[in-house]
Amino acid sequence: AFSALCTHAPCTVQYGGGSAISCPCHGATFSPSDGGVLGGPAPSALPEYGVQIVGGNLFVTSARVN
Repeated sequence: AFSALCTHAPCTVQYGGGSAISCPCHGATFSPSDGGVLGGPAPSALPEYGVQIVGGNLFVTSARVN
């Protein structure tokens, strides 16, 4: 799971199932596979968090993976 906040400014990114996660505020784009910056003013990748499915429930860790 990736943080929903752009690393350029605290704006919520959006993913519509395409080839990029995008920030509607300043146009940064991120890879949906690794959160890496694809373009725009973002200085770094989206923070990544671990996920786990337990008993049909999805849990996201509070510790960053990257």
